[in-house]
Amino acid sequence: MERKRRNLKLIHENESESNEELVKADFFYKMALESYSLISKVNESLDTKIHNMLRIVSAIIPLTFGLAYFIINSLSLKIEILSFSAPLILIVSLASSLCLFVASLVIGVILYFPKKFEFIDAEKLINEYHDKSRLLILQRVSATIAFTVTTNNAVCDSKANALKWTQIFVVLGVIALVAAFIALIFTIQIIPKVTP
Repeated sequence: MERKRRNLKLIHENESESNEELVKADFFYKMALESYSLISKVNESLDTKIHNMLRIVSAIIPLTFGLAYFIINSLSLKIEILSFSAPLILIVSLASSLCLFVASLVIGVILYFPKKFEFIDAEKLINEYHDKSRLLILQRVSATIAFTVTTNNAVCDSKANALKWTQIFVVLGVIALVAAFIALIFTIQIIPKVTP
């Protein structure tokens, strides 16, 4: 009788332990699944930001080229007469802004190159674990999802870092463009006083 009670107690403890493991495994599965969903949304958001940045830079570059062509063409005759630094600052600022915008565009285009973004192969998991226990399935699927999230997180980190540099180059390009406009204002004010 005593032996039977001990066996029942052991069975109850094993069931309790098994239920606890199942609850834990289910918690980790849900956490991994939410992480997978989150990293997928982050990737989509980064792709949208990259696309928008490319659109902005693609619009700014032709305008800056046109402005640079117009200004340099207009000043080409007058630069010989002027010994002031305003036209030089103007040309350097325009060239700098163009270089920064083009660098931003190149980085943005490189970001569009295919990156290895992992996806869960549900068919493979089903074929591999269809006859296993629920606990084992939850543990393995959770581990697979966690690995996928870690890999995809590295891809998103590299995209975010490159996007940051794209944005920095655009901001510096805009600052150089503003400096070019300031130099243009000084050049326009100086030219009438110097030329006869």
